[in-house]
Amino acid sequence: MVAAVGRPRLIRGEDIKPGAVVIDAGYSPSNVGDVDFDTALARPGLITPVPGTSSAVRRSRVSSQSDAQGPRDWDLHH
Repeated sequence: MVAAVGRPRLIRGEDIKPGAVVIDAGYSPSNVGDVDFDTALARPGLITPVPGTSSAVRRSRVSSQSDAQGPRDWDLHH
């Protein structure tokens, strides 16, 4: 499950299938994720905590993709 709504604690533990992988990519000014971490912690197989984890993964992925495709490879005309 990827939660990216921007509504703090929208997803509660009972909303998550046991054993699921939960990536909380939601953002709110209060640094609280879309998943209510406390109620969700026992349900998924893996869960990303907020703040930090999904943002770090996203930055790393974008950076690695940008490095792999130097400016000479970008097709800016389409």
